[in-house]
Amino acid sequence: MLASGAQVGGAQVWLAAAAALGLALLLARAVHSDLARRRISNRTCLAVALLAVPWWSGLAPDPAAVLCRQLALALVVALPLVVPFGLRLLGGGDVKLIAALA
Repeated sequence: MLASGAQVGGAQVWLAAAAALGLALLLARAVHSDLARRRISNRTCLAVALLAVPWWSGLAPDPAAVLCRQLALALVVALPLVVPFGLRLLGGGDVKLIAALA
C-alpha cells in the first residue's frame, strides 16, 4: 500500500482507520439492503467512492496521483461488468459498488 520509504504521520493513519471503519459500516448497509430489497442505493455507492479520498490521503505519500490511478482502475474494473449487467446477471448497484471499491 505504501510506497517504499514513505513516511506517514499518526494523524494520517487515524484518518485512514476512520475511513476503513466507515467503509465497513457502508458495506454492511449495502449487504443488508441487497439481501432485503435486492437494491443498493446510489447514495451508498457514492459514499463508498468518496471514502477513497480520506483513505488515500491518510496512507499515500502523494494522494492526488494515487486518486487518479484509482479512478482509472475503477473505470477498468467497471467496463467488463457492462456485459453481465446487460445480460441481467448483475444489477446496476452491484456494478457501481464494485467500481467504487476498486
